[in-house]
Amino acid sequence: MLNPYNTVEDIKKFIDSSSKIVLENGISTKQLRLIAAELGILANNKNYWFQSYLAAKENEELLYQIATDEKTGMALYLISDAPGVVSPPHSHQTWAIIAGISGTELNHSYQVIDEKQKLVRKISSTMVKEGDVAILNEHEIHSTEVIGNIPTFHLHLYGRELKLLQKFSQRTYSVNE
Repeated sequence: MLNPYNTVEDIKKFIDSSSKIVLENGISTKQLRLIAAELGILANNKNYWFQSYLAAKENEELLYQIATDEKTGMALYLISDAPGVVSPPHSHQTWAIIAGISGTELNHSYQVIDEKQKLVRKISSTMVKEGDVAILNEHEIHSTEVIGNIPTFHLHLYGRELKLLQKFSQRTYSVNE
C-alpha cells in the first residue's frame, strides 16, 4: 500500500510495482486494473500534486512528465487542462490509465467508421473526476472536454512515452455526425 504522505518515494514504488506486473504477466485487462487501482491511490495525495505542479490557466494544457520506467517504457504524467479545453478524437497508440485528482473531464469514446478518411462516430461518454480511474486500451479512440470551472489535475500512465508516438495531428480523427 502506498503512503499518501511520501509521494516522491511512492512514485518510484508505483513505477517499480507496475513494471513488475507488466514484465511478469504482460498487458491484459486484469493487469491494467491492478495498475489502475494503485494509480488511484497515488492520485489521492492532492496536496503533493498541487504544491509541486502548477494548474492550467485559461486555454492552457500543461503536461508534466513525472517518471519513466526504463524496462517497460511506461511513462507517468500529470496533466492539467484549463476549463473549457477540448481535445479532438485521437488515439494514444498505447494503453493508458487516467486517475482523477481534481476537476472534471468528459471522455468520449469512438468507433472507427472509415480508417482511410479517419472518420469516427461517438459510442459512449464517461466522466473522470476526483477519485475516478479510467482505462483505455491501445486501440481506443477518445476525446476530452474539461467540464466546470476548475482546471483538471489527472495522472496519466501510458504504455510508452508520448514523445515516441506519432505527431498528435497524425493520431486525430474527425467525427461523422
